Amino acid sequence: MLQHQIDCALIEEPLIHRWPVHPIRDFALFVPLQRVPLVLLCIAQIVVPNIEQNKDSYYLALRRTQQTIRKEEQNWEAWLVFFLKTMAKQKDNLAAKVKEEQALRSSLPALSRQILELAKTRDEITVKEIEDTTGANRNTIKVHVKKLAEQHYLLQVGKGRGARYTLK
Repeated sequence: MLQHQIDCALIEEPLIHRWPVHPIRDFALFVPLQRVPLVLLCIAQIVVPNIEQNKDSYYLALRRTQQTIRKEEQNWEAWLVFFLKTMAKQKDNLAAKVKEEQALRSSLPALSRQILELAKTRDEITVKEIEDTTGANRNTIKVHVKKLAEQHYLLQVGKGRGARYTLK
């Protein structure tokens, strides 16, 4: 298992935001060579936990691929199928988490949902900003913000009137 988590946001900006190209299809053409190890480490963060859970399948696929690596007709199919199945499982897991999060949020009161949406659009929000935007009572807002912080939706930065809130 990887000992350190890699901040994959470090590669997102140059891969997705700067280039008017498809980040996967044109990867080999546009990713600077010094970024390749970082990209591979980010991919490894997804693949390694699945390898740990499916060691037998992984090593079987790897062995089949390694047996053909020095031959004229190389066969990468077994390893690629394992890798793609791993990515599909990761997608399914993330989709389930998103669905679960949406269900949790839909059970929140309307004002709490408004506060979370406001927090999404800004880096930090204050009770005053929420009050100005929603028109809700200040004390009601404080109750909702406190519950959202207790439920780990928001993180409080600072205390008292200067307190700001960010998404966790």
